[in-house]
Amino acid sequence: MKKIVLLFFLMTGFLPIYSQNFEVGYYIKDGKKNEGFIKYESWLRTPHTIEFKASLNSTVELINAQSAEEFFVHDEVYISKKIDVKIDHDTPKEANSEIIAAFFRGDYFLRVFLKTPKIILFEFVDPKGKNHLFIEKDNIFQELFFSEDYHYENDRMFLTTKKGYVGQLRALFADCDKIKINDDFPYSKNDISKLCVSYLKCKDSESVSTIDASLNKNDKTRFAVGVIGGHYLNVDNPKNWLAGLSVRMSFPRNFNNTYLQVEGTYNNISNISRDQSIYYYPQPDDVIQVYNVSLLFGKFLGHKSFRPFFNAGMSWIGRYGGNGFLGAGLSWKRAVKIEYRESTDKSLRQIAVGYQYEF
Repeated sequence: MKKIVLLFFLMTGFLPIYSQNFEVGYYIKDGKKNEGFIKYESWLRTPHTIEFKASLNSTVELINAQSAEEFFVHDEVYISKKIDVKIDHDTPKEANSEIIAAFFRGDYFLRVFLKTPKIILFEFVDPKGKNHLFIEKDNIFQELFFSEDYHYENDRMFLTTKKGYVGQLRALFADCDKIKINDDFPYSKNDISKLCVSYLKCKDSESVSTIDASLNKNDKTRFAVGVIGGHYLNVDNPKNWLAGLSVRMSFPRNFNNTYLQVEGTYNNISNISRDQSIYYYPQPDDVIQVYNVSLLFGKFLGHKSFRPFFNAGMSWIGRYGGNGFLGAGLSWKRAVKIEYRESTDKSLRQIAVGYQYEF
């Protein structure tokens, strides 16, 4: 346990370095492409200013949406637009509460989630965390309107939903008879993206191939499968080993770098003394071959290729019951990893390497 705590503090000591998160990118100003490093912050709220370095050793420049037209980092494209959006008010707490509409105006870097020569889809996230979707078609930029307003009538509260985007989409794609948009068409990035792709195919556009799926990858729940191999450190027999498979579920942008993982391993354990183990094997010299299932929750630190990580979970070893554990290690592109893990009662300590393919 002391090793885990020490490793954790070592990693958190380096966290300020990893939290810099300057990644290769560029911004465009006055039509000129400026390459360097941009501080990637995942941006749960739409940014109006970014930090840029011409090189990792140079000083930080602040680039705002009024002076730059576009920037690219971490496989994400952001384009500067002037917006004027209405922010939904809070739910009124009583019938006589005054309802005042709030608006958000200014120049912001809107994240692109679909880009073709004819159609671009954007997302703006307001200070309250609500998504506003925008579309640019034939060089005309407009918000796709959707709102939910609460109001009181006769001391009862009602919710009014306005779906202005349905009429807007019908007008935008009216020149394709194959496209039908129902009144209950969802206000979602995925559904509107599919609608745009259908329209481009309807018009026999070659630009369909320019859609970059990676632009939307951080907004999806992603899965990875992999293999594990390792060695127990507190077992007398040096030939002990473990091997198995893992499945990881990574959460989307709002919980970036967190994951839930299930592992199944085959363990060849021997010569664990009675005072070392909680399982009380029949004979200290017996070779124990058991299956192990582990469920763990973890988090990667930073956004660089090399990322420290830590996790905690439960492990069930054969018929010998369950036990908690803590782990920490280092990964490369969240694919290749080396990890040290220790059970909470110190009965088992292991080091393992693994590889996971994310899809």
